[in-house]
Amino acid sequence: MNPATPIAITTAALSSSLAFAQPPTLLTIVNPRNQDGEREMRELILMPTTAADFVRNIKYAFDNNLFLDDHFFEKNSVCKAFSIAEKSCAPHEVHQPDGTHGMTLHVSDFVGIFPQEENPMQSNSTQRRFPMLGSLIPTAQILFNKRIDPHGLVSGGINFSIRAGGTDFDETIRILNINLSEVIEMPPHGKIPLSITGQHGDETWKYEESVGHFMKKLVIGFHADGTLDSMLVEINEIGGRR
Repeated sequence: MNPATPIAITTAALSSSLAFAQPPTLLTIVNPRNQDGEREMRELILMPTTAADFVRNIKYAFDNNLFLDDHFFEKNSVCKAFSIAEKSCAPHEVHQPDGTHGMTLHVSDFVGIFPQEENPMQSNSTQRRFPMLGSLIPTAQILFNKRIDPHGLVSGGINFSIRAGGTDFDETIRILNINLSEVIEMPPHGKIPLSITGQHGDETWKYEESVGHFMKKLVIGFHADGTLDSMLVEINEIGGRR
């Protein structure tokens, strides 16, 4: 496996440049909501080549509110941070009648990670809405959302899912390094629970906190074998900011 390419990410409140060069790459992200003025934050981030790298970058973006940052969603930035294939990296602007606006990006095409696999199942549908037997289907997909409401308050996050090959429970918890609590859910009446094949299989864990003017939530789910199934990130700016 080729070594991951390092990206140095710098967040500076008074900076206004965003640039990529050949590796090592300097990515400058403007964070106008940084309340520490000109405080700089520099971190070495690797372009993900493994599922663990991918989770690690989600954690970094979660910690530093990058899912609220316009510059982070510029094509070169978000694509490189999550190894998204360039041809699939096309954020869409969203405008609603009430003045809410933002962007969304849904991708399942990655470079050097989460390879597509041949569909082993034949669809019973005649409407061709489902992949045909033998066609390629994604092993992972991620949805990015960012919104600014009519009052100027911003919210953003991701919804990530992976069918197979994700990190196990212990590795996921070690990477996230936050105080998660298990979500106890009763299966719907009549539904047969999944057969658990691994420790922490079919479990859901969450983390919530209020930091400054932001409410932050992270929810992670695991497959029956105890490997990562999904990650949901939500960051919402609340009223009262300066």
